[in-house]
Amino acid sequence: MKKDIFDEMPKYWGLRGDSYFWKYLQEHIPEDMTANGIQQWIENEHYKLTGKQLTLQSTEYVEEFAHGGMSSGRISGEWWLTKGIPLLKSRLPNKRREFSIRCLLLFFRLFGSKKL
Repeated sequence: MKKDIFDEMPKYWGLRGDSYFWKYLQEHIPEDMTANGIQQWIENEHYKLTGKQLTLQSTEYVEEFAHGGMSSGRISGEWWLTKGIPLLKSRLPNKRREFSIRCLLLFFRLFGSKKL
């Protein structure tokens, strides 16, 4: 399942709301998500929650993510764009890589270890 890419949570976050945004995304990720589409989807989800674009400078507040602390409820655009999204992308299958692997497997199934 696509939710599995969120199972191992990062040890460090940008702001206190980031871990709640992570959990929110885990609950809402579409099953057909790809590595190529995840950044746009996360940016769209951020916009739905905050009404603002996700940028390196953004630190938008989401009340449902506020649970105490100085940066409570705030989402770090810098953390998501430089760490969170790249991490999640790396955990999603890459269709091109999957196709290459399938081609290799088919090749070896057809030709085995015969010398060419």
